[in-house]
Amino acid sequence: MAVERSKTNRDLRQEILAWIRRTRGLLLAAQAVVEWYGTEDECQSFAAATIEAKEVLKTLLRLARSGLKQEPGRPCVGSTAPFRCSESTAIPLSPILEILATPVPEFIDRARQELPIDQAERVALGFGLFCGAMVDNVYGPFWKDHGQLAPPGWPL
Repeated sequence: MAVERSKTNRDLRQEILAWIRRTRGLLLAAQAVVEWYGTEDECQSFAAATIEAKEVLKTLLRLARSGLKQEPGRPCVGSTAPFRCSESTAIPLSPILEILATPVPEFIDRARQELPIDQAERVALGFGLFCGAMVDNVYGPFWKDHGQLAPPGWPL
């Protein structure tokens, strides 16, 4: 049983680390789009809007590296810096944001099913804080301003 739990824990850690790498890559791609198509103000707006989400990713990284056992500490949560951009920046940026916003990673359900409750809660909390930061500071303001680009079913 202990060996099986260790393998499950290792597999989940690998899934979380892969999601963090993918998410960081998508955030960098989004930043590159804003830098390419946007103004200096839009670049600063995007950088400010994603600070909190990037801090949450660091917290999740600490959790994954600890074997999902240590309390990783909570990032500073609650700051709002809504991202604003022009239509000419929004059009190429929207598909990247949609990729970031829509899939719920499989590790969330796996953590609930396979980990002790305290570890599963840490995983879910970290992911939830990331989503909250992105909705408050990036997705929400972005698709409110550019509703025609919002994914189907996105609340406007």
